[in-house]
Amino acid sequence: MGMKPRQYWDFFVYENYSDFKRDPTSLRLAFNAAVSCYHLADHVFEFSKRHFPRSANSLGSVGKYTDILIAMCPEFRDIYSISLAYKHLYVQSTKANADSPGSLLSVSLDDVGDEMLECCENVSSNELLILRRKNGPSVAFVPIIDAVVKMWGDEIVRQEQLWRAERSDASTILCED
Repeated sequence: MGMKPRQYWDFFVYENYSDFKRDPTSLRLAFNAAVSCYHLADHVFEFSKRHFPRSANSLGSVGKYTDILIAMCPEFRDIYSISLAYKHLYVQSTKANADSPGSLLSVSLDDVGDEMLECCENVSSNELLILRRKNGPSVAFVPIIDAVVKMWGDEIVRQEQLWRAERSDASTILCED
């Protein structure tokens, strides 16, 4: 049957996020956390389409589901943008806030200019990751990934409730005993 969304959450999203939180200045770990967070949208949508068509219909398409997630958690747009930039190198999407992998960068607070000072308030270390948005202010990455991981924790529960309401055998499909 393949991996369920809850398993993907446990094995990839949460593990990549935990790795990043242990080293919040690592670009590699930040990209891994962002990409796994973004791809959970694909996974939830495709899983719904295969096993819970009524739920999938309510999501529309992967693109529409992405829009739903952005409406629920505006920071998801940044995660979407980082993931697209990582995959495609240069992004033309009007929905994206970042247009290249270089939009996510590690900076020293000693080197931060006045234009970035707002996003660096309440930072506990001297190094941090900044997302340079193409049409907006630069922002610290940690609050973005924190918000999206929290949103996914809630969204997985919400989707599982919808799936259980759609099919009486949902617990079997979700491997719940």
